[in-house]
Amino acid sequence: MVWWFLRVFGGRALAVEAALDRVVFGGATLAGSDHVGVHHVFCTTDLQSGDALYFTPRLVSGYRPGFGTPGTFPLARAVQCSADLPGAFPPRVLPNRDNATFHFSREYDLHRPGFPASIDKLVVNDGGVYDNMADQWEQGYQARAERTGSPLPKDGGADFLVVVNAGKALGWQPWKAGRLLGDIPGLSRTINVLYDVSTSFRRQRLVSSWDNQGQSGSGPAGVLTHVATSPLSLVWRFHKGGGDAKQQAAADEALPIVEALADFDGWQRIADANAGVKTTLGRLEVDDVANLLWHAYVLTTVSLRVVHDLGPPLDPARLQRDRFVRLCQEAAGSR
Repeated sequence: MVWWFLRVFGGRALAVEAALDRVVFGGATLAGSDHVGVHHVFCTTDLQSGDALYFTPRLVSGYRPGFGTPGTFPLARAVQCSADLPGAFPPRVLPNRDNATFHFSREYDLHRPGFPASIDKLVVNDGGVYDNMADQWEQGYQARAERTGSPLPKDGGADFLVVVNAGKALGWQPWKAGRLLGDIPGLSRTINVLYDVSTSFRRQRLVSSWDNQGQSGSGPAGVLTHVATSPLSLVWRFHKGGGDAKQQAAADEALPIVEALADFDGWQRIADANAGVKTTLGRLEVDDVANLLWHAYVLTTVSLRVVHDLGPPLDPARLQRDRFVRLCQEAAGSR
């Protein structure tokens, strides 16, 4: 019975992949999902190297494996690997015996230690383990494109990023474990703290460089749509002199429009409620989805306008919550 349970439970990632393929993707391959002008990149974490590994319709790329091709790799599998949350799912082991699946080649760093001579399998899990905000593909695009043998065009990187982050700060969590059974919750909490601190630092670094009209490293400029951020707080920061004259003027224009949607306490309650929405494989309530979409839309639109002077002047009618409730009700009714 134990063997049967472990075997069935161990197949939960395969069950999700099969459901994705049946309900959403209809047997599509990763290579077959390519579209002109859009390069879909699915981020995973390579557990053998500790680096990011990327699945795209045009290539499979990791620093130590090199550059490969997706072949007939299923689109549903790429999506599930990218969302292969540790604990919820086991690591995915992807066979590559005789390099027959991904056809990796590497023409750089040929004499450096720590690079495998051959790769018989990939072992991957959730991309967020390495790159929680999925910005590293673009931040490192130029260096990746300039590696010897890279199939990526050197001018193929994004000009501007909109980074969406649904993670929130850990907050207070009472300790309930006893002296004898504290190892596992202690280890889990320690990992969560390390993860939270590193993500918070990267988030602050990105926002700081973007707010000053600069860039982070070699990547493009952009804005961060963070689930715990109030759009009114962002506007107020620039309204009170947190930017140049152009940003302050844009904030002055945006302030009454965003305040009319909700006051400071109201926006903070919305942000806190959205940050507290559980991440599950079940269906979300229409009201929760409407709040998430509304909050994200307002925050993104305001950030683009105030920080980077992008987009038309704010339209109060397009920022109303009722608009997003109707959209979600129509979507729910069509299922």
